[in-house]
Amino acid sequence: MLCAAPQEDVDKYKLGSPRTFHYLNQSNCIELDGLDDSKEYLATKRAMEVVGINSDEQDAIFRIVAAVLHLGNIEFVKGEEDETDSSKPKDEKSHFHLKIAAELLMCDEQSLEDSFCKRVMVTRGDTITKSLDPNAATLSRDALAKIVYSRLFDWIVDKTNNSIGQDPDSNNLIGVLDIYGFESFKTNSFEQFCINLTNEKLQQHFNQHVFKMEQEEYTKEEIDWSYIEFVDNQDVLDLIEKKPGGIIALLDEACMFPRSTHETFAEKLYQTFKDNKRFSKPKLSRTDFTINHYAGDVTYQTDFFLDKNKDYVVPEHAALLSASKCSFVSGLFPPLPEETTKSTKFSSIAAQFKLQLQSLLETLNATEPHYIRCVKPNNLLKPGIFENNNVLQQLRCGGVMEAIRISCAGYPTRKNFDEFVQRFTILEPKILKACPDEMTACKRLLDRANLKDYQIGKTKVFLRAGQMAELDACRAEVLGRSANIIQRKIRTFICRKHYILLQLSAIELQRVARGHLAQHQYECMRREAASLKIQKDFRMHMSRNAYKTIYASAVYIQTGMRGMAARNDLRFRKRTQASIVIQDHYRGYSARIYFQRLKKSAIAAQCSWRRTLARRELRKLKMAAKESKALEAAKNNLEMQVKELTSCLETEKRMREAKTQENKKLQHALQEMQLQLQEIEEAKKQENEKLKHALQEKELQFQEIEEANKQENEKLQHALQEKELQFQEIEEANKQENEKLQHALQEMERQFQEIEEAKKQENEKLKHALQEKELQFQEIEEAKKQENEKLQLALQEMELQFQETKAALIQEREAAKKVDEQTPTTQENSVNVVDSELINKLTTENEQLKELVNSLEKKSIQEFPVNVTDNELINKLSSENEHLKELINSLEKKTIQEFPVNVTDNEVSSKLITENEHLKDQVNSLERKIDEAERKYEESNRVSDERMNQIIETESKMIEIKTNVQRLEEKLSDMETENQVLRQQALLSSSSRRMSGKLAPATTPPLENGHQASQGSVPAKTFGAEDKESVDALFKCVTKDLGFSEGKPVAAFTLYNCLLHWKSFEAEKTSIFDHLIQLIGSELEDPDNNACMAYWLSNTSSLFFHLQQCLRVPTTRKPPTPTSFFGRMTQGFRSSNSLSSNAFDVEHQVDAKYPALLFKQQLAAYVEKIYGIIRESFKKDLSPLLSSCSKDKTSNDNSQPSGSWISIIQCLNRYLKILKENYVPPVLVQKLFNQIFQYINMELFNSLLLHRECCTSKNGEYIKSGLAELELWCTEATEEYVGSSLDELKHTKQAVRFLVALQKDELSYDDLTNDLCPVLSSQQLYRICILYSDDDDNKQSVSTDVTTRLKLLMTDDADEDDKSFLLEDNTSHPIIVEEISTSALDKTIPKIKPPAELLENANFQFLHDYC
Repeated sequence: MLCAAPQEDVDKYKLGSPRTFHYLNQSNCIELDGLDDSKEYLATKRAMEVVGINSDEQDAIFRIVAAVLHLGNIEFVKGEEDETDSSKPKDEKSHFHLKIAAELLMCDEQSLEDSFCKRVMVTRGDTITKSLDPNAATLSRDALAKIVYSRLFDWIVDKTNNSIGQDPDSNNLIGVLDIYGFESFKTNSFEQFCINLTNEKLQQHFNQHVFKMEQEEYTKEEIDWSYIEFVDNQDVLDLIEKKPGGIIALLDEACMFPRSTHETFAEKLYQTFKDNKRFSKPKLSRTDFTINHYAGDVTYQTDFFLDKNKDYVVPEHAALLSASKCSFVSGLFPPLPEETTKSTKFSSIAAQFKLQLQSLLETLNATEPHYIRCVKPNNLLKPGIFENNNVLQQLRCGGVMEAIRISCAGYPTRKNFDEFVQRFTILEPKILKACPDEMTACKRLLDRANLKDYQIGKTKVFLRAGQMAELDACRAEVLGRSANIIQRKIRTFICRKHYILLQLSAIELQRVARGHLAQHQYECMRREAASLKIQKDFRMHMSRNAYKTIYASAVYIQTGMRGMAARNDLRFRKRTQASIVIQDHYRGYSARIYFQRLKKSAIAAQCSWRRTLARRELRKLKMAAKESKALEAAKNNLEMQVKELTSCLETEKRMREAKTQENKKLQHALQEMQLQLQEIEEAKKQENEKLKHALQEKELQFQEIEEANKQENEKLQHALQEKELQFQEIEEANKQENEKLQHALQEMERQFQEIEEAKKQENEKLKHALQEKELQFQEIEEAKKQENEKLQLALQEMELQFQETKAALIQEREAAKKVDEQTPTTQENSVNVVDSELINKLTTENEQLKELVNSLEKKSIQEFPVNVTDNELINKLSSENEHLKELINSLEKKTIQEFPVNVTDNEVSSKLITENEHLKDQVNSLERKIDEAERKYEESNRVSDERMNQIIETESKMIEIKTNVQRLEEKLSDMETENQVLRQQALLSSSSRRMSGKLAPATTPPLENGHQASQGSVPAKTFGAEDKESVDALFKCVTKDLGFSEGKPVAAFTLYNCLLHWKSFEAEKTSIFDHLIQLIGSELEDPDNNACMAYWLSNTSSLFFHLQQCLRVPTTRKPPTPTSFFGRMTQGFRSSNSLSSNAFDVEHQVDAKYPALLFKQQLAAYVEKIYGIIRESFKKDLSPLLSSCSKDKTSNDNSQPSGSWISIIQCLNRYLKILKENYVPPVLVQKLFNQIFQYINMELFNSLLLHRECCTSKNGEYIKSGLAELELWCTEATEEYVGSSLDELKHTKQAVRFLVALQKDELSYDDLTNDLCPVLSSQQLYRICILYSDDDDNKQSVSTDVTTRLKLLMTDDADEDDKSFLLEDNTSHPIIVEEISTSALDKTIPKIKPPAELLENANFQFLHDYC
């Protein structure tokens, strides 16, 4: 339309180039080669006219398409309103496109803009207009464009279907279904997911249909057959579309949540289908998932699943377009029901696709389908090319291979009897004549072919796979033999005829050819004779000329060669003479150089030998320097040697003088031999000069030795000074550490004293209270005894009165009988008199009983206060009350027995009964009061039990504090022993150096780092060039990530084995530990790399454990025996631990020197440092997540955890995975997670007590769901790594239990403190009770009686503004590294294979022994 429409239409719809519209320029594909847009435009208009779309409808269609293009060019920016989220059209261009779109859609421009930039939300009683930000406005614009284009497309499809026409009353249907095949690309999105779901459904229908046809065929022919198995893909369909746990259901659920992303959707899929064999997660992606379809595995990318599945219909858009002035546009958007206009209508593309697919399958099931599989032979779209792998993949994806397998499992080949006989009669022609029917003929033919496992039906022959091929092979063999015979006869006839013709033709050709050859041969012989004569003459001429030229050339060459040989001979003689001269000079030079080298080497050898002799003398002098006499003797010897030398010089001088005198005398006497004497004198002078020169050289050597000794003495003194400075620094550091430890001990002792004083005060209070209770109990028992005595006396009196009344009644009866016998007329009067007397007596007795009961009540109230009760007292009182009840009941029974009915009056008896009931009620009230007293006594017992538990806890804390103090004392004693060893070594080395400085001027050269070897001690470990190379190679290898072997760090055990082999632990002085500590420190420069920190934590902790087990402190000093009880207790614990640690193999333990002990302390410090770095990094990652977890900010269901809790679980899983991958010891992992859960408990609990909005039942349900996720995580992480970390959340759990509890106003103090929140203190309970508020649910907090009681129980010094109810952060306390060795299970040295890099080195061949 844009490229080929008339100009008037383009101007009418305000269109332009396709590249100017946002919806068209995304693909950068505007024109196609070989496609004429104008022809396509005219063809499209003609097709619309053929289908039945008139010109007005076509105009409306093009107008709507143009409006959609203009909508895509509208851009939005942030508005200028006071609201944070608002938007408006970007510029005049956007306003222009908005206006054109409104004109084309025939709607209000402002309403269209408001539908993009605002959203109307209808609540229960009000309507709220919300402004949208630019991103939301852009999404609203795209949603309108999509829905308009979708409705237009649906209208065109419906119009086309209606124009084509179909008989609605027809019962038969012929349809063609052409769908895409199975798709598996590099990037598979929502479209491929829907297409592959369709293929799965159709594949299932195909398998069922083929199986059904096979079954019907076999049943119809009445043959024996078995069930044919085929691959059922129902599990894949359940994975995708099953409700409520299928992928489509989870996708719709994720689309309905506004904050859902494709990451959360993928995580939900991983959690839901982690155990499904058809579902898997790719290793290199966090949001992809893989489904095992029938045609293969397909990996889907979830990046655009949510956006492509959503199909929102905004009510404002629908209302705006339904009110359009264009009837076509308003017809596309019919008015919606009232309930859908109130909010945005959500519809799922996947759900619609699923319903349409279900409808399609219902249609297919109602028909008889036939399948056509189209196969593309090649991807080049060229004929004559057949790609086997591509075709096989298409057949497999289309299910053809599976259908063939199903068919081959049964009887795939079937033929009618007549067709079978007609085709295979050639195998045995005689059978057809001998058989009466075709069935028998088929059987005989099959038996003749030796076929088995076939079936004969009613009308067909059923063959297994391959049997038809065998029959065809036999048939082809018979036909081949017949064809061979026919071909042989025909070919013989044709060849004979052809041979006769060839023979005649050959004879004629031979005759003609022979004549022609004879003529040609004569002509050749004549020409050959002429050519021979010509060649002879020409060759003679050429040979003569060549001989002459060669002769002249040879003479010239000989002349030149002879001159050149003479010149070469002369040049060779000159070079030979020159080389002889050069060799002469060079040999003289080389001889001189060789002589000089020999001279230097001889001098060096002499110097070295003299140095060794001097060293031997020095050693001898050192051995002799222990006594002063030896020193004096040495000095005397030296003086004697000097004197001898001087005497020798004087004697030589004297001899020279004598010789000169003799010479002078001889000169006069022997003038004839003057020349000989001069020669002798010259020789003597030369010898004297040599001697003088030798003496001077000796003196110079002696001076050089003295200067070297002085320099070495100065170096040794400087080294001693440096060592003394180091010792002073170490002593100062030790003093500072001792002062710190003493200060800590003093503080702990002060705390312990305070705890003991508090405990003493509480014990005194308890003793005082117990004494008061004992006094009260004694008073109660005395009052009780008195009251019992009074009651017994009253009962005795009542029994006497009863006996008296009984005797009186008996007497009156006898008198009445006598009177009755004497005067029967006066009977009635006597009875009345007796009744009146009895009634009076009974009334008096009842009054006396009332008075007794009242007195008992008063005395019980006076003598037994409410707050003072005892179990034994209550039991006695209850027993006495029961005894009283029995007595009263016995009295009543006696009165009933003794007073018959005919003696009493009805009114009097009724009064007596009411009075007795009243007495019973009073007794019951007494029992109730006694029960209440029992209950109060039980409450006081519970309070005392709680106080006793607190006392026990304080005692346990005191024991822990004292054990920690004892451990610190042990550390201090160990440090003191090490310092003493160090001081002793320093004293020995300094004394030996001073002695050596006094003994002789020559001393031993210093060792590495200024250390001096001491006499009689273990030789220091020094490293030469080769050892230094080995150490460098070891450190270079250790800096790499060597990994783990059998759960053990390779680097740590390689270091341990090398140090053990080199005996570095037994060396007095060595620098390898300093280099190793520097190496570990350099590897920890990046504290944010948690994997690196975990790797070095595993290595350092493992190395420290083995050092703890392997090294012994070489000291014989016995530790002081503690005097306190707790000291003896901790010493016993230590002895038990030492016995358990001695279970380690004693053969591998070595006596560690000071460098090894210092290295162990530094290694322990690094373990604590690395652990602290990981813990603080863990807390740093959790801190922002916990701040968002303390309060529910969403309005969704609180029973489901939010993204913050999921992020916390992911953080925990990430750190646990890092620690597991690096095989960190489980005790460290448990300690880490214990402190992390303490930190989580502190943060959540303090946020609840500090913020009123957090103390609601809704927020409690939210936190409860998060805690449930943490419990689930702890169960999945196993107790080996988590331990009892979940118990650290007890404060938060009990606070949440209070928040979610129903009917809080009915909770009593006992229910609150015993059942709901037994761990929380009174301040914390009071705080959470006054902060609780939940107005939405009309829930009330606890009663005022409970809050007042909690307020009374709070301490006097804690006011309302005090923060004592908050939990303290105790997670930053350092760990005790010694727990690693006590909790480690493996006490032996594992056999770890060293790195291959070291094994290839010749200096590390000893590592093979540790494998």
